[in-house]
Amino acid sequence: MSDVRIPKNGYMLKVLKSERGVSSQSQNPILVQEFEIVRNARDELNGEVITSRGALIEKALFFVNQQRRALGLKPVTKDEVGDINANEYVGLEGPAVCETEAKEMKNDVDGSVIINPATGKPAVSYNRVITAWLDPK
Repeated sequence: MSDVRIPKNGYMLKVLKSERGVSSQSQNPILVQEFEIVRNARDELNGEVITSRGALIEKALFFVNQQRRALGLKPVTKDEVGDINANEYVGLEGPAVCETEAKEMKNDVDGSVIINPATGKPAVSYNRVITAWLDPK
């Protein structure tokens, strides 16, 4: 991933990779996907990559189906969500709202903010996220 930060905006994304996995925390089935920005208002962002992990459980059904509609796939029911074929996503394109989120890093022991010893300022991590999938019609 490059160091380019993505401003919150609408982008057309293409699915490069899509694989099923298991969450190390909850042990729930997940979809691990890699997307490429293929169209946007700022051409210099074309080609930037976003990695996303989404749960394949009933509680996540709204977001799963929001993504499926945006990519032109049929929505699934609560009984089908755990049986999604990851390969059917590869190569599809759809509109989404994406951004780079900045988050202060926290100590694992007591939850306090980690301070960068070189600057004296809080340490920050930057993560690219998809915050919503948009209706393609």
